[in-house]
Amino acid sequence: LYSASYDKTVVKVDLLKGLAVRTYHGSNGALHCVLERDGAVYAGADDGTIVILEAKACKAVASLKGHRGRVNCLYVDENTLYSGGEDCTVRVWDLAAMKCVKKFKVHAGPISCLRAANDLIVSGSWDGSVYAYNVSEQSGKRYAAAISGEHPPVLGLELVGSLVYAVYRDGRIRSWSLKGVPDTKPASLFICHGAPVGCCL
Repeated sequence: LYSASYDKTVVKVDLLKGLAVRTYHGSNGALHCVLERDGAVYAGADDGTIVILEAKACKAVASLKGHRGRVNCLYVDENTLYSGGEDCTVRVWDLAAMKCVKKFKVHAGPISCLRAANDLIVSGSWDGSVYAYNVSEQSGKRYAAAISGEHPPVLGLELVGSLVYAVYRDGRIRSWSLKGVPDTKPASLFICHGAPVGCCL
């Protein structure tokens, strides 16, 4: 298990022993998100930096800079890293070249969550919007809409086949089909919680 903290550290925890076995201390800013994939750990900081660690030793091997402000969310698909920031942008990083190869700014508010599959990116924002777009495109197609004129912040996303599920601060889960023409009306609406829904899987 890996955790990232506002104290600027990434901690590797041995779940069998229940102990922290490695700690990374090198971040210049508080860390807001962490992700482990294929032997690497990625952590997003509030100074806009993404730190890349070798998972076993929990030591930094590289850093990526591009966001202006906090990095809120990360996702890895094969050799591509996707990041969403407080600067309202989604950035696409080539991990082989260690550089940003594309930047999208389709939301009016900070990016809170994102997912990617094949050439498709889906991102959610504190402004209540959800966008789906191809990496090769320059702009996104908006799927999310206000309910009764309100735009509750999107707190989490998940892709299941051709459906995107978004969880909101109003305690609701909404889904849209990624097939056909974008529609601002959800395909499904689930009222499951009486408080904000932070994540789903």
